[in-house]
Amino acid sequence: MDTKRRSSQDYLKSLEDFYKQKYQKTKINLIITTDDNAFHFAMKNRSSIFRNAPVVFTGLNGINDKRFDEYEKVGGYTGVVESFEIIKMVKTGLRIHPKAKKIYILNSIHENSGLYLKQEFKKAFEEFKPSQEIVYLEDYAIQDLYKKLGELDENSFILFGAFSRDKNGTFLNFEKSLERMSGYAGIPIYGFLKYYLPHGLTGGYFVSSEVYGEQAAILANHIIGGRNVDELPIVLKAPAPILFDYQKIVKYNIDISKLPENAQIINQKNKLQNFYQEYTIEFWIILFSFISLISSVFILSYYFNQQKNHKKAVLRINEELEKRVEDRTKQLIEQQSKLINSAKLASIGEMASGIAHEINNPLTIIDLSAHRLKQNADNELVEKSAQKIKDTVQRITKIIQGLKQLAKEDDSLSPELVNIREAIDDVISICQARFKDNEIDFKVNIANDLKVTGGAVQISQVILNLLNNAFDELVESEGKRWIKLEGKRDNDMVEISVTDSGDGIPQEIRERIMEPFFTTKVDKKGTGLGLSICKNIIEHHRGRLFVDTSSSNTRFVIQIPSIS
Repeated sequence: MDTKRRSSQDYLKSLEDFYKQKYQKTKINLIITTDDNAFHFAMKNRSSIFRNAPVVFTGLNGINDKRFDEYEKVGGYTGVVESFEIIKMVKTGLRIHPKAKKIYILNSIHENSGLYLKQEFKKAFEEFKPSQEIVYLEDYAIQDLYKKLGELDENSFILFGAFSRDKNGTFLNFEKSLERMSGYAGIPIYGFLKYYLPHGLTGGYFVSSEVYGEQAAILANHIIGGRNVDELPIVLKAPAPILFDYQKIVKYNIDISKLPENAQIINQKNKLQNFYQEYTIEFWIILFSFISLISSVFILSYYFNQQKNHKKAVLRINEELEKRVEDRTKQLIEQQSKLINSAKLASIGEMASGIAHEINNPLTIIDLSAHRLKQNADNELVEKSAQKIKDTVQRITKIIQGLKQLAKEDDSLSPELVNIREAIDDVISICQARFKDNEIDFKVNIANDLKVTGGAVQISQVILNLLNNAFDELVESEGKRWIKLEGKRDNDMVEISVTDSGDGIPQEIRERIMEPFFTTKVDKKGTGLGLSICKNIIEHHRGRLFVDTSSSNTRFVIQIPSIS
């Protein structure tokens, strides 16, 4: 709320309007306030803004305010009253300074906290009645106050209450103003708020925000746990331990033996500092010996780590050499396998060349005969049959040529624009009848716009081989059997897949299934060349053929670069 700086009615009204808007739709379970202004603001607006939420106050300057008569009628609050051990502090001050002639009270009467504390000081002095003169430093402009502090009786001490606003209404920074006051004053200043201790106070019986916060948290916990706020008594006196600043004890030459037994001293020199002051030469000898010992340990650790690192390096080099030998051995085995496969494929190529040579002559005769038959045909049926024979001859010729090219790993395939659907229509028509006769459900889902560059006959041969493999695996099986042929565009690739109802390829043979002459077909039904040739065909098309291991069924996938 910042009411230490701003406390006008207009400012408080603006806060009311702001909080009304902010909390109009918010359920508030509990309000905790700090200082008087916040508590009175919360109680005034408890029903209109805060929906009658219970209030826990902290650091309140007493509960004798006339407004409490009105608060008691409606209830709904409890909290921790700000209390000060003034009498205890006066007695302790007089014990520390037995020759003191005056007790100065540094406390502004131009702020609510100062007015409350003045009442507390008067009440304490009426009860204790010290023989020393009580002098109030309370109605000063700040510069006049600094001057006055420099003129105080040296056989005295100061009790600090609150001084955040001077006679002219000037707001003072808590820390800096107290530090300057302490600098001007030549006598100790004792106080009651722990917050001020590092900023010029010599000591005191201190309450703190931590203590108030802890007490408020205990009350809040009871309320949230279901207790009625009106059943919880107000905490009139919070714990206030006595603390002293060692630096100020030294500055004012205070006899530590006169401090209370339970006093805590902060900023005190440690035992090492005391030892250094009393035994300076011995301290440096011990320190030098310790540094020498530590240096020796570091040197030994360094050489030990170096030796350890060298050992690790030798072991690492040995491991790398072993891995290189192992990798090289694998490469040699793979190269040997490739040489064997190349030799096998070369043999196939030679065999294919021989087959082509032997078949080309009969194919030529068949082609010429079909050509003559077509020319001399006297009806449409004969003419269509002759054309069918010529197309079949052309297909056989392309198959033989493709086999020779693949077996020799020739890259001179004549590329053409291939429409996948058109290229495999014959394959589909061939397979449909056979699958239907064997009660195998055959589904085809091939997009019509799938185009690649390559050989239409070779692609159709790959599809046919995959469908035949699927058929061979399912024909003897039981249960519901099906085969799916699917084709789609996947980014810049055409993806064709053949999936059947089988349980997939076992992992132990998945790596070798596309090697030449490796077959899983029993009774010599297969040569082991089908998938190897299919793989070579697809790779010549700059694509790849692989087994989809993510599918729960047997699924082979072909991927070939697409032509838009």
